[in-house]
Amino acid sequence: MKAGYEWNYQVTARSRSGEVHMKVLSVDGSQGLVAVQNQSRGLNGQTYVVCDRDIIINFPSLNAELLLGNALDGTMRADYVSGVLAPNEAAFAGNNWALAWSGRYLISGSGMVKFRGSDFNLVLNSSDITMTCQTLASGEAALESVTVTAGTFRALKVVCVGQGQGLGTINGSPITGWVTAQSTQWFAPYVGLVKMKSDYANLDVFGFTIPLDTNGLNGSVELRNFVQTP
Repeated sequence: MKAGYEWNYQVTARSRSGEVHMKVLSVDGSQGLVAVQNQSRGLNGQTYVVCDRDIIINFPSLNAELLLGNALDGTMRADYVSGVLAPNEAAFAGNNWALAWSGRYLISGSGMVKFRGSDFNLVLNSSDITMTCQTLASGEAALESVTVTAGTFRALKVVCVGQGQGLGTINGSPITGWVTAQSTQWFAPYVGLVKMKSDYANLDVFGFTIPLDTNGLNGSVELRNFVQTP
């Protein structure tokens, strides 16, 4: 990550669509300050990418916030607790690209869900979620050719599953349930995320499994363009 790097994504979730633009403003030691403009949600702000040398510890705009936020069609915040977002190149190379890793986050936010024809207002309060990611093969088979607006990339395919106890309310009534969500992601070396699609997101509570998007998840993120600085 260097100052001046830019990524522009097209984000689609439910009936919402728009661009997310990220630009590295500065890098200071293990942190990079990134400006984020999210047209799909009408949000603008800044966030820090935290690294340990060449290991990415946390990048708030590209973890559980995006996965669960798209599913809920609401606002979502993921506060880092422990673990890593992405290992370094040496770890992948040392394991011939067959690797698994995880991170813990406290998830909070709100959104609307439909269940059996009714709308419910779901609020999550500091729910402890573990995000476990893994590649699906080793060697050359771990990479796929992916074509997006930004071009065609030879990209590492990764499946990430988030799960943990969900604490909050439904229509104001306290609930304790179990949240599970999955996304499939593709990363190109020295570029980053080029594509993500949401696979499912569910809340198990009161003996019921409530899909967080009863219309079927069709959320996606695709790279439109990428700018590197010398």
